[in-house]
Amino acid sequence: MLDLKFIRENAEAVKANIAARFMNADVDEVLRLYEKRNALITETDDLRRRRNENAAAMKGKLAPEERAKLIEEGKSIKEAIAAKESEESEAKTALEAAAALIPNMAHPDAPVGKEDKDNTEIARSGEPAKFGFKPKDHTQIAENLDLIDFETGAKVSGSKFYFLKNEAVFLELALTRYALDILKKHGFTVTITPDIAREEIAEGIGFNPRGEESNHLLAGRHRHLPCGHRRNHPGRLLFRRNHQPGERSHSDGRALALLPPRSRGRGVSTPKVSTGFISSRKWKCSSIPRPKSPTIF
Repeated sequence: MLDLKFIRENAEAVKANIAARFMNADVDEVLRLYEKRNALITETDDLRRRRNENAAAMKGKLAPEERAKLIEEGKSIKEAIAAKESEESEAKTALEAAAALIPNMAHPDAPVGKEDKDNTEIARSGEPAKFGFKPKDHTQIAENLDLIDFETGAKVSGSKFYFLKNEAVFLELALTRYALDILKKHGFTVTITPDIAREEIAEGIGFNPRGEESNHLLAGRHRHLPCGHRRNHPGRLLFRRNHQPGERSHSDGRALALLPPRSRGRGVSTPKVSTGFISSRKWKCSSIPRPKSPTIF
C-alpha cells in the first residue's frame, strides 16, 4: 500500500499511474477519508485533554454544586469520546479499504499497455527457425501425443484450463526437481507454503486485494459484522502464487525455494494475445533469496 502522505503530496501522479495501469481506484475519496480521519483524531485528542482537565479539577476542594457540575461534564465528555472513537474507527476502516485499491507506482521506464503486444522489445538473439513445411505448434504436438487435455480442463475448471497427462506430468515434475536441486546447491531452504494466508499478511507484503487483477482470491471474510468488529475476525486469502506467503516467512534471513500452491486461479492467455498452454504461467518453483544475495531462477 502506498504511504498516505505520498498519495496526498503526489495525487496527480498517483491518478496518472492508476490510469496507465488500467485499474480503478478513487484517489480523491482516499484523500477525503484521510483528512476526515485526521480531523477525527484531532477532535478525539481534544476531548481526552478536556477529560484530563476535568479529572484534575475534581481533585480539589469543591462546593457540592460545582462537583456535581464537573461530574456531569465528565460523563458527557466520556460519551463524546466513545462516539468519536467509534467514528474514527469506521473512518479508518473505510480509508484502508479505499487506499488498498490504489496500486504501487510503476517504474517510469515501463511501457504502458494492456496486452503482451504493447511490450517493448529490448533485445533479440538469433532468428526464428525456417522450415520447408508447415510446422505444428506445441499444442498440436502435445494433443497428438496425448500429453494434454483441454476439453476436460474446460469442463472441470472453465475455458483456457487443461489437464496434463502421461509423460508431460513426469516432465513437469522433473523440471521442478531440476530447479529445486539447483536452488538447494545454492543454500536455499526447500519449502512448501500454505495456500491460504490472513489478509493482513497480503497487505503487509503489498499484495492488496484489488478485484480480478489481484493474484489472490478472498477465501472468507465476516462481511456481516460491523466495520469495527471485522479486525477481530480477519478474512483469509487463497494465494495463486507460492512466493506471496513465502515472503512473510522470510524475516529470519533464510533463502527459500518454494514449491507451487495446489491450486491456481488462472488459465492460458486469451486467444487474442497468444494460444497454447505455455502461456498459462504456472509458477512451479519460486525463489526468495537472502538479503543482498543473487536471485536464482
